[in-house]
Amino acid sequence: VKEPAPDVVIAGKYILEGQLATGGMGSVWVARHVDLEVPVAIKFMGPEVAESEEGRNRFEREAKAAAFLQSPHVVNVQDYGVDDGLAYIAMELLVGEDLEDRLFRVGRLSLEETLAILKQASKALRRAQDIGIVALCGQQDGRLRDCLADTDLLIRVNHARWPRVSETHR
Repeated sequence: VKEPAPDVVIAGKYILEGQLATGGMGSVWVARHVDLEVPVAIKFMGPEVAESEEGRNRFEREAKAAAFLQSPHVVNVQDYGVDDGLAYIAMELLVGEDLEDRLFRVGRLSLEETLAILKQASKALRRAQDIGIVALCGQQDGRLRDCLADTDLLIRVNHARWPRVSETHR
């Protein structure tokens, strides 16, 4: 089974550059698409998740559901696959800061900024609900780290930690 590491090539098209984050489901790496020469984020399923059929199925459902979302306020999924036993989801690499870091840096947000953030995040969650994805916001998984803001305060929800697919969406 292939392991994520710098300079490892995934599926013949993504060169891993460095680890961006780790979490309960696995890790996220910055990579570069070999042919297009653009940066992407690659999420890998952790070994403990990969050991269970339920974990593998959930990871695949996450990829399919997130790819189906198609919203300007949700991170776009570009690819999903398994390479030498290593399941991955390729998605756009966002530039910005998560809202938790932003709040720590600036302290209190203005009312206008807060309303803009809530409106955009609500649009993402509404789109997810409309297609049968149940978002876990308000629970332990739904945190400010799931939302990223660019310099113009365009909010993009990172679906990687919150989607669950209803039985009707497959």
